[in-house]
Amino acid sequence: MRPEQSILAGLGAIAILLFTSINTPVVVIFAIGLSVACNVVGASLFHYGAAKKVYARKYWDLIIVEHPERLIVRGLSFFLLSILISLLWLSDVITIILLLNAILISFYARVLSKHWVSKNVVIAIVCTTPTLVGWIAGGMQNNWTLILISSIFFTYLAREIIKDVNDIEANHGIRVTLPIWLKSKQKAMYVAYTSLLFAVIFLFVLNSIFSASLITYTLFWLAIVQLLLIPIITKIKGTRVSPDAISISNVLMLASVVILIFV
Repeated sequence: MRPEQSILAGLGAIAILLFTSINTPVVVIFAIGLSVACNVVGASLFHYGAAKKVYARKYWDLIIVEHPERLIVRGLSFFLLSILISLLWLSDVITIILLLNAILISFYARVLSKHWVSKNVVIAIVCTTPTLVGWIAGGMQNNWTLILISSIFFTYLAREIIKDVNDIEANHGIRVTLPIWLKSKQKAMYVAYTSLLFAVIFLFVLNSIFSASLITYTLFWLAIVQLLLIPIITKIKGTRVSPDAISISNVLMLASVVILIFV
């Protein structure tokens, strides 16, 4: 169910909301965190249940999924709960975004994951929406958030490409991923590196905006270093490096934003 990712997404939305509008009512703060977290849980459950063997990787035989239809129902239930919370306490725009997330994930396993364009971009967008939702809930008052959103988008885009490079053998005959389309793992990794470069550039821009504490600057730079290390690690260890290493940068960025709220 990936509880750590749902918690991180909810806290991320709250952090951006508080930085954008510190006087936000408590009920809205809880609603934004809970609705985003439920949306992520729903996405995880639905995707795992709907994927079945059509989304198999080479280690699928080691995993037994009993009653995948139950996972789908639970996923839809969390989607519904997320949208209901938004309808009651949040804006219509946020409700539409959460609804679109649910629709995209619902069509992902069987339709959108068939080609790399929709596959990679859709997941990158969905993973970026917690920050976007937090910004909208705060009244869209700080345009710098768009820079952060852009950086997060490119880090997740790179993550998805690296995952497809790792799974190139398992994906053959099932979908057209970027490395399969390019007929080269190396070329696909270059695209991932380019995406990481854009993420780093946006972090540099964001870092130059603030005059903050030493610890905040440290977290910013750790996020940048983490992104820059990905190409080095993949060069040394090969493409079997865990793509989740990229997510550490987003955790560091979240920590930076949380600290900035109280600076």
